[in-house]
Amino acid sequence: MEQRILGSGQEADIIDEAEIDAGKAYAQKSPKMNFIEMGIGSFTATLTNLKPKTTYYVRAYATNSSGTGYGNELTFTTSDSLNVMNIPCPGILTVKDIDGNTYNTVQIGKQCWMKENLRTTKYRDGIIIPLDLTGGVNGNNNNQKWNTFSSGVRTIYAHDEKNIGNFGYLYNWLAVADTKGLCPVGWIIPRDIHWEELANSLGGNDIAGGKMKTVTGWQNPNLVATNESGFSGLAAGIRLDNDGSFSGFGQTSYWWSSTSFNSSTAVARILNNNDSVLGFIQFDNQAGFSVRCIKN
Repeated sequence: MEQRILGSGQEADIIDEAEIDAGKAYAQKSPKMNFIEMGIGSFTATLTNLKPKTTYYVRAYATNSSGTGYGNELTFTTSDSLNVMNIPCPGILTVKDIDGNTYNTVQIGKQCWMKENLRTTKYRDGIIIPLDLTGGVNGNNNNQKWNTFSSGVRTIYAHDEKNIGNFGYLYNWLAVADTKGLCPVGWIIPRDIHWEELANSLGGNDIAGGKMKTVTGWQNPNLVATNESGFSGLAAGIRLDNDGSFSGFGQTSYWWSSTSFNSSTAVARILNNNDSVLGFIQFDNQAGFSVRCIKN
């Protein structure tokens, strides 16, 4: 078997198997090792450019005036890159929005997603996204103005601020489409083709939804919910466009795509408590849905 030494950030020459027991740090396919910290004390390192379905062997080492010491040999096998899921995105464990909110990330197939719904109060350039609190707890009393906005706006389900932390804001599609940008730099609102790629990596639309729903936090029956993808979809509910009423909390969640259908409607994706489907719907762009971001 071909072996290579792992050095301090450099790819070393191929060595013979006879030399492997000499205490060198090595791996099967010579990934690069990037030292994050150097000097006295502990250090961490990240291996990059690893190949899928490959077994690697690695040993840490430290050198000082007395010589070089080696740690215990560790071994691991990389997964099939097409079926990676429910792990933080390599090298991007978290991401922050313009407000400083921190979001965990999740790698699903070849895609890197936010693991949580968006909670930003501002566009990427710092401009405030208007917050609509009209309509009372049901959203549709006589003073509601939700469906009168002709530009981006956000709201909170039932106007209960406790819902922001777990479920994020509900945004109309006009906020999604605004060129000022909702997502952090380097991130985008997924187009429907991104949602379709996500579904395909989870076995298709008919079963992807079950793999995306959290096991708890949904009303019964919450069919086939495993969250094995790590997407961690919660039943955040929606705000309707016709009369501003809130609907579906605990039963459903809709996420906007950035794909418009026509001048007044756009494409969204749906999870429901009564099936395992990742659904597709065309909806009026004044409705209030959740938002996720994906790494560009």
